[in-house]
Amino acid sequence: MNVPELAARARERLAHAVVPNERGELHIVSIVVPEEGPTDHCRNALQAISCLQTLSPVVYMITPELGRAQRRMHAAVVLLDHGGPERLAAVHVRGAVEALLEAALDWTVFPEVKGAIARLLHAWYQLQPA
Repeated sequence: MNVPELAARARERLAHAVVPNERGELHIVSIVVPEEGPTDHCRNALQAISCLQTLSPVVYMITPELGRAQRRMHAAVVLLDHGGPERLAAVHVRGAVEALLEAALDWTVFPEVKGAIARLLHAWYQLQPA
């Protein structure tokens, strides 16, 4: 293998499992895991905000921006899942980021917000035309 092939191999995401063979000996099996797309990033951000809603219901209730961001993320996921225009999904992703930034929550106290914004920004950049 040459250097570019090794570098490409190092960037691959791998999943490992230990499974027995026919004789009962354990072997490690590795498979390549595809990179997450914008839909996956939006779902993960939605899950992070849902976690915040479950763990801190009062904060969720007094911060309407969280609900707005959640609705925008859900709209983006629906559009992407059903073959809607990516440019419209990007508008919803951006709106969700803006809503989370307007939420005025301390990211050290609520790291879920920081993680959700990071996921949404990654999805937004994937949706942007080249």
